[in-house]
Amino acid sequence: MASPEPSVSDDTPNSPVTEEILGEVANVVVKDEQYYMQFVTLLVEDTLFMVPKHLFTRSCNFFSWMSDEDVETKSHELEGVSKTDFQALLKLIYPLNLPLEPVLSESEWISVLKLSSLWTMIDLRERAIDSLRSLESIQKVLLARTYGISTWLHSGYVDLASRNAALSIEDAHSLGLETAVKLIDIRERRYSSHTAGHGGQSTTGKSIVDAEFSGKIQDVQTVNSGDIADMLLWAKAVGNAQSLRLAYIDFVERSTAITLEEALKLGDETTINISQAREKLQNSLGRLIWSLESVSQELKVYDAFAEEFATIANVGALYARAPDLNQETQTTVPVRDHVSMIPCSYCRKKKLGKGKKCRCGLTVLR
Repeated sequence: MASPEPSVSDDTPNSPVTEEILGEVANVVVKDEQYYMQFVTLLVEDTLFMVPKHLFTRSCNFFSWMSDEDVETKSHELEGVSKTDFQALLKLIYPLNLPLEPVLSESEWISVLKLSSLWTMIDLRERAIDSLRSLESIQKVLLARTYGISTWLHSGYVDLASRNAALSIEDAHSLGLETAVKLIDIRERRYSSHTAGHGGQSTTGKSIVDAEFSGKIQDVQTVNSGDIADMLLWAKAVGNAQSLRLAYIDFVERSTAITLEEALKLGDETTINISQAREKLQNSLGRLIWSLESVSQELKVYDAFAEEFATIANVGALYARAPDLNQETQTTVPVRDHVSMIPCSYCRKKKLGKGKKCRCGLTVLR
């Protein structure tokens, strides 16, 4: 005689239910607490994905709708998500091969960062940020602006302001002209002050300009103008080589960096070319002052980008973990105001007391 079909209990696994079928006690089957998985079908662009839903529902509130009873009977479209980004996320959270340590490319980690930020998956977001820590400074700044990563924005700007290589035209295009001009100004303040002279009186200035701008100067006549930027633009327009040369030399030799107003007139390429020539001149004259500490450059970066730091910190605060009230409060806790959680050297040197705010934007609590 065949055994009766086992009945499956919809109750909790620890509450077995028995049924009497034709006078016999049926076998009791329960759903495992961990490994009885429910699946959901998701439409991303033109592709269907059927995946276990538990990691989505546990990771963030965005997928709370997956708890509905009919969620497994139909597909659900994820709008505004690319198939490539979604595949990278699945590769991380649902590895298909052993060992279960998937290796993601840089672009795949960026996809994980994108979606984990979109859906507030804090664990995955933090893992992506850690895995992308070796990105180049330009990329860090751009991603920091998009996904609210204050530490990347700060470290990226400090590196761009302190590195040996001058900003390139490509850097200016990526960062935007206003940011590039601020960084140029910070970089030039590394040099000792010097007396600016007229272009025609400095052999070094002439040689730098002749080497850097030889392809942009044609042999015509000279003219004078009160505003260097206007003179340069006029000389380009009419093909006045001597005036163009003098304008370049004045820009390269003067004591102040190009202003944003001048940069907007001149454009990205001319602004960066002049900036690079100015740095070459200063290096050739041995006027570069490298501080033994990075405090000076950090403070200049804080001052120049304070408003942007505050904006990005507000975005990043959306992903902050709730404080663990069970842990003992440390003696000194630097609280991020608009930049990194790590206090700068100035904070540590001055040993700021309770409620004091450093110039870098950190407030110290005790």
